[in-house]
Amino acid sequence: MMLNANGIQRAFRLTIPKVWMGCLAAVVLLVGCQGEGDSSKKTLFDDEHELAAHWPEGLADLRLKLQTRLEQLVAQPERSEDSQLYAELVDLVAWTPEIAADTDLTESQWLPIRNAAEAIRKSVQGAGWTDSTKDQVAELCKLLEQAEQQLAGLKQSPEAAVEPEVTS
Repeated sequence: MMLNANGIQRAFRLTIPKVWMGCLAAVVLLVGCQGEGDSSKKTLFDDEHELAAHWPEGLADLRLKLQTRLEQLVAQPERSEDSQLYAELVDLVAWTPEIAADTDLTESQWLPIRNAAEAIRKSVQGAGWTDSTKDQVAELCKLLEQAEQQLAGLKQSPEAAVEPEVTS
């Protein structure tokens, strides 16, 4: 049986709407209905991963958590290096460059923080948590405090962040 021109046109007219409806149905099924959902989630990342309970809210919180855990470590030197406290300190040090990079710090302000965190990480991997490593964490906390002050200065005078034009 051969289709003539009218038969082809008729088949084409009947097929195209079915194809479009099928595509539309597939899109609706794949995308689904998007509601407001959980308002506590701030990014798509929140849907995919659970954040650690000790994940800092920002630079100030990071510094406070590092200082608190360091003080606990100094107060209880007999604590095992396998403890939760050590694990959290390692996490906080590892997250430091990322958290600092998520601020308005310039690269030259961020690099000392990154370098200090990297030095601590290497010290811990090599010799463990020595008094020297604890001193490095204290120095990192000082760097973070300086960074907080620099950021506070930027918020107070945003024009200070922009370098003035040099005219000749």
